[in-house]
Amino acid sequence: MKKVTAATIATIGFATFGLMHGDAEASEGIQPSAYTTTFSEETNDYITIDAHGNYHHTIDGNWDVSMFEQGLYQSSYTDASGHMHYVYYTQTFQNDNSDTPSQSHEAIQAQNRNNQSQYNASQAYTQSQGNWHVNATDQTGNGTQGGRTASYGMSQQQSGGNAQQNHDGTSNTSQAASGWLKKYPKWQPYGQYTTGGAHYGVDYGMPENTPVYSFTDGKVIDSGWSNYGGGNQITIQEANSNYYQWYMHMNQLNVQAGDTVKKGQQIGLSGSTGNSTGPHLHFQRMSGGIGNQYAVNPDNYLANQ
Repeated sequence: MKKVTAATIATIGFATFGLMHGDAEASEGIQPSAYTTTFSEETNDYITIDAHGNYHHTIDGNWDVSMFEQGLYQSSYTDASGHMHYVYYTQTFQNDNSDTPSQSHEAIQAQNRNNQSQYNASQAYTQSQGNWHVNATDQTGNGTQGGRTASYGMSQQQSGGNAQQNHDGTSNTSQAASGWLKKYPKWQPYGQYTTGGAHYGVDYGMPENTPVYSFTDGKVIDSGWSNYGGGNQITIQEANSNYYQWYMHMNQLNVQAGDTVKKGQQIGLSGSTGNSTGPHLHFQRMSGGIGNQYAVNPDNYLANQ
C-alpha cells in the first residue's frame, strides 16, 4: 500500500562548503548535483538523498545543499543500515505526549520504527463487587518524543504477556453503546497536571482489557507500538475532516493502518503499556495535524458521544 512519488529538485551549484554543525562531518564533501526528492508514505515526509547517501528530511521537499552547509537541520540520527538522516524541522521533547509540544507528524513517522515493546506493569486498581478504584495516569519521567506508532502486524511482547494485534482483513463489528466512556472516571483532565506541566489529552481509569471503541467514523492512520510513551497506540483521522485522534496504552489492537472504522466499532482493549502508572486510556484529539502542538480540548467532543 506504500506509494512513492518522485519530484526532481533542480541542480544547485556551490563552490565551497563551510560546515557549521557538529554532525556535519558525516557528509563533508557533498558535491553540487541534481538531487531527486521523493515523498514516501512510510515516513510521511520528503527525503532528499545526497551524493554520499545521506538522507535529508523536509516537510515540503525543498532541500538544497546550503541548508546543510548552514547547519539548518534540527536533529540527526543513524538508521539500522548506517545511513545518516538530517531532519530540517523542529522536534521537541515531551513526556508521554503529556508535558511539552511533540514532534510534528512527519518527524514521528520518520523516526519511530522500533517494534520492541516496553511495558510498565505497575497497576493500582482493585475490583470487587463491580466497584473498582484506579490510580492511573500518564507517567512523567525522562523526556521522550511524541509518538507515532510502529508498523502493524506483530504481537508486542510485554513482561511475559502479549499485546495482541488482531486483524483478519475483515472489520471488527463489535459496537459500543452510546456514551460508553462516561461510566469510567476521568483521572487526569486536559490542560495541566496538578504537579505542573501540560497534559494534552484526557485520562480515563479503567481495568485492563476493557473494550475500547472508536469515537468517530474515519481512517486508521497508524496502529502499533510507540517508542515515545504511548505504548500500543492507535491514530485515527476523523472522516471528512482534519481532526485526528490518539488512543494510547492499549493491550490489544484490533485495527491496522489503512482500515476504515465506524463510530462505536471496537478497536482494541485498554491497558497500561508504555509510560503509564496504571491501567487507563489516554485519549487525545488534534486539529490540523498529529502531535501535541495540534492538541485541542476534547471535553465538549466527548460529552456529545
